[in-house]
Amino acid sequence: MLQRLLAKLEERPRTVLMIAFALAAALGLQRIWSHPISMETGQTDNFWPLANHLLDGQGYSLCYPLYFPFCAQGDATPTAMREPVPTFLFAAVAALTGRSLMAAIHVQLLMCLLVVLLTYRFARVIAGERVGLLAALAWAVYLPAVEIENQLSADLVGTCLLMFSANALLAARRKGSMVSWALAGGLLGLAALSRSAMILMALPWCLFACWTPERGLHIAEGWRKAAVVGVSMLVVMSPWAIRNHNVFGKWWLGTSMNGYNVFRMSSQVGTDEPLHYVDSFEADTMSHRLLARRADLRGNENEAEMDKVYLEEGMSQVKKNPVKYLRLCGYRFMQLLTNIDVKATYGVKLGVIDRVSLAQQLLYLALAVVGMFLMRKEQWPWILAIGVQIAGYSALVAQWRYAIPIMPLFITFAAIAVVRLAGRPKTTN
Repeated sequence: MLQRLLAKLEERPRTVLMIAFALAAALGLQRIWSHPISMETGQTDNFWPLANHLLDGQGYSLCYPLYFPFCAQGDATPTAMREPVPTFLFAAVAALTGRSLMAAIHVQLLMCLLVVLLTYRFARVIAGERVGLLAALAWAVYLPAVEIENQLSADLVGTCLLMFSANALLAARRKGSMVSWALAGGLLGLAALSRSAMILMALPWCLFACWTPERGLHIAEGWRKAAVVGVSMLVVMSPWAIRNHNVFGKWWLGTSMNGYNVFRMSSQVGTDEPLHYVDSFEADTMSHRLLARRADLRGNENEAEMDKVYLEEGMSQVKKNPVKYLRLCGYRFMQLLTNIDVKATYGVKLGVIDRVSLAQQLLYLALAVVGMFLMRKEQWPWILAIGVQIAGYSALVAQWRYAIPIMPLFITFAAIAVVRLAGRPKTTN
């Protein structure tokens, strides 16, 4: 029966894609219309003020005391706590729509719809038409992504740009031109300027440039292409790094949040507390205790200076019990893929949709593991891409919305597993 269903999907690819677009749009609009948009939801209270400050001529500025307590210039205090690409995108939408937050939310939904097509094209090149269509449908109904469509965040923008880059990478191998490899690297730079953890994708992207399924890994032959990918990525990211150096004295390619996340999420290592997700209320208490304890602070430290303080405080706790830190990394691995305890920490009871989302996530992950095993030799760079993201977040901070940008890769392998396990229908003369 599954064989026949997959065969019917393959017969009408355009119809299947239209259904996938319709499902994704319906679920997204339902989420937006049924859950009122609020500044308190997700990262909206970061990105929207940032976007409006740009329009008001205050520069890339934000005062957010939960993360950085000292705002020397009030709301006009320079910041690097959020990535620039989503911020400038939302600012552009605000400028064109009279500062409509609803318009920005719908533009974000359009990017999520675009991921349907990008996932289809990526999976089709990797493993054929059936896998592409099945992956498109699976992304269209992926509930953890739907859940954040009524808030501004970097996750969906980063997902879209990452999949643009992944498709460009496949096209570069097909075309072979250096311009194509440069495009793939430049798009990865934009993805990293949307979600800082995408910087880690430089490793699998460059290795991909030195590899073909037929001949394997040949660095001596492919290093020029890998260099073009890496350099083009850095060129795209360099204006942000230069700006951060001019403002803070730091060559940050990402954000200023690493030190804060080490302090907030890993300080529990040096205590007797059980492993848990540190919510914003506990984090606020921790910050106040830190400020009261550190008599050396002047009271006007910028983000770079506080990043150093946070990193010192967090690492001092990690060094007290390295074994517990490794256990915490394992715990965050589960948080990243299942969101375990994150909502409960905020006192939110899990509803039916939460349980359905978790069941869907576990199904996708189980099938993806099978698909990765089946394709471990043919498609290992993409498996490595998944691995570096999981490792990065497990070491620092995790909840499952951070895994959304790599879910199209997971979904592709899950679709491969379904198609492979179903087999090809028998034909008769």
